[in-house]
Amino acid sequence: QRVGLWIFGDGGGGKTTLELDLDQRWTELKLDFWQKKLSSRRFSFFSVSARVPVFVDEEWPSDIMGHVRNRLQTRGGKIPTLKMTRHLASTGRVLLIVDALSERRSKQASDQIEEAFLSGQFSRLIVTSRVEPPSRIPFKSYQIEPVSLEKIPKLVSGYIAASDDVGEVASAITNLSPGKQILPLFVILSIDLHKSGQRIPNSI
Repeated sequence: QRVGLWIFGDGGGGKTTLELDLDQRWTELKLDFWQKKLSSRRFSFFSVSARVPVFVDEEWPSDIMGHVRNRLQTRGGKIPTLKMTRHLASTGRVLLIVDALSERRSKQASDQIEEAFLSGQFSRLIVTSRVEPPSRIPFKSYQIEPVSLEKIPKLVSGYIAASDDVGEVASAITNLSPGKQILPLFVILSIDLHKSGQRIPNSI
């Protein structure tokens, strides 16, 4: 069964931040598994039972499968064969994460990703883009939109435990936007600044 997630929205909305967070969470979840596997002399790519996240935010030469194969190189220098890579990708053992697909220089990049998912070459895929997913692709889509200012306090309270700080941070974030909305990325960055002991700026 194929599972694809397409995250889209305007630039600066936090698509890549969300994608990196998903990648980090998945990597941390499987860290012990991979440490044991990579330290084993009997390590085989066919023995992998967990999903391996492969984050792609760069241009690739021609074939996405070949590019992913190279990215699967272990610390010991082992690289799976193309046959192994295809097996891992089609069975969902590779979670392909493609960032900023709509901003790739080559039109073929988007076509490759669409075809790779439709044909089942990759059965687990996450994409971020500034455009909506193609209608012919069975992606679950999630649009990242600006946050209305009245929702800022509730959003901040989900990240900051101290109630006294919530009002202060929410007020500082609200002052960043001259309008009625603000991009989620600026909200998260402001919260991170506060949590690291730094001052939230008066303007963007």
